[in-house]
Amino acid sequence: MGRALFFANFGRLDARNCGYFDETLPLRFPVDERKFFKESQTSKPANLTCPSCGQSDTYPVRWIVRTKKKGLEKSLRDEDRRKFSQLQSYMVRQDDLVGCKNPRCRKRIEITSLQSIVFV
Repeated sequence: MGRALFFANFGRLDARNCGYFDETLPLRFPVDERKFFKESQTSKPANLTCPSCGQSDTYPVRWIVRTKKKGLEKSLRDEDRRKFSQLQSYMVRQDDLVGCKNPRCRKRIEITSLQSIVFV
């Protein structure tokens, strides 16, 4: 899936550049989330039902967990400090499809019942 986009309550999605930008700044630049978050990966179980065979089972779904750092670097600007105060820790779902566990079916199940971004 590659690197996920920065998500915050104060930004908006710019389709031309595919990144989140702060609307209040005169020069619109992408925010580097590595300054603000620690990134890790985890797997959580989800109960999903196959639309083809109707079998319900528990599947592991991978998530990227972005945890807000405790403090900021001293070299950051005031705009970055303001952004940091508004941020929250969140999780981004990595998997969009899982394979059915039924050996006769084995079709892909699209994960639509889970949110793609969850605040922690």
